[in-house]
Amino acid sequence: MVDLDIFQIQENLVLLAYPSNFGREYKFKAETEKFLNAFKDFLLISVDDSKDFIKGYYKDHIVQKVNAFDISDKEVIKLVDQATHLLIFWDGTEHTKFIYQAIARNKPLKLIPIETTKVVNRNLEEDFDLYIGRKSPWGNPFIIDKDGNREEVIAKYRTHFYETILKDESKRKALLSLKGKKLGCHCKPLACHGDVIAEYLNSIED
Repeated sequence: MVDLDIFQIQENLVLLAYPSNFGREYKFKAETEKFLNAFKDFLLISVDDSKDFIKGYYKDHIVQKVNAFDISDKEVIKLVDQATHLLIFWDGTEHTKFIYQAIARNKPLKLIPIETTKVVNRNLEEDFDLYIGRKSPWGNPFIIDKDGNREEVIAKYRTHFYETILKDESKRKALLSLKGKKLGCHCKPLACHGDVIAEYLNSIED
């Protein structure tokens, strides 16, 4: 992580973050433009830019890139102290430590509340809203070992999902009811067919 000297920053320094499974690019663009257009000049601390949204729209403004999953609480405090403003897309879970420190330090903070669909392991006693295993309407009909390894059966499900489920209007409409929900499976934290479902739902614009 690049070590910034806040006293060398002469412009607005905005810490910008969004959840790892957030895929709504138009929403990101609209909200960041509305916020950042208030500044004549600005620089960015880019946090967890998993979809390259920050890089894609604001590459020339980025002075620091951060992987929030690899930094200590002390480093979080330092980043918040360095920032003049924070803009965070918040799904209620990720980046909470930045929000807490911003509030504690009375930093200008703009939260964009969003809902994201997540996949969790039902066997680990994690709370979930809907089961998406094989006996459910959203289960993967392809079986590991019988139809290929994990990567291969997920790839087959992806094809099935886009070519069969999404082309069935009734199934597509029913699928939308899963948006913002926690989906229960047996796979997590391993890769899962539920990732295909969540990826699609998290990319749908309002």
